[in-house]
Amino acid sequence: MDHASDSKPRFDPLGFHGLLALLSLEFLIVPMVELPGTPTWAIIAHSLFRAVVFMLLVGPIRHPVLVTVCIGSVTLAVLSRLVLGSNFAADCLAFASIFVVVVVAIQRTLRLETVTSATMSSVLALYLLIGMLWSHVYNGIEAVRPGSFLLAASPAGRADLHYFSYVTMTTLGYGDVIPTHAVGRSLAVAQALVGQVFIAVGIGRLVAVHVATSRGR
Repeated sequence: MDHASDSKPRFDPLGFHGLLALLSLEFLIVPMVELPGTPTWAIIAHSLFRAVVFMLLVGPIRHPVLVTVCIGSVTLAVLSRLVLGSNFAADCLAFASIFVVVVVAIQRTLRLETVTSATMSSVLALYLLIGMLWSHVYNGIEAVRPGSFLLAASPAGRADLHYFSYVTMTTLGYGDVIPTHAVGRSLAVAQALVGQVFIAVGIGRLVAVHVATSRGR
């Protein structure tokens, strides 16, 4: 396989800098639109915004089957939430689409040939995506078994679990959101480990590529 040609995206209008900016905006929006009592128009606007973001994320993926899975999952996730009102189905479908994007992004990161500002943006975007991936897992568990995550002795909401995901991945461990179910605890530990391994391996890979490139000049 020609990795050089495979590394060129088919559809990437914003570039990795733009995608990182949109993901950062999504990171800030979620805590505001996932609160109880959020107006319907805000939920619709956020769902459409997320659909656009994922369409752009899917752009660099070249495999037609994976593109179909991602676009289909995102579309069904939006419809599940807006039409059926099912957060669980939406979380499962969103997880599927994010998982595909994350796997492809990791593969591309591992075969980097140069380190540029776009490369840095892509790695940071990948970090945000992993946190988003885990937040959907937590929300899915909470939907199936309410009370699996508690905030001040009350079941944690979607915004709380979004916050919990990133706090866990960065190993801040404030302790205000507590996983009470065994599965939730195991996944929280796994996410903390993934967060640390990502930083170690990601930085190590970037440094190794940069050194190799510098020596080859």
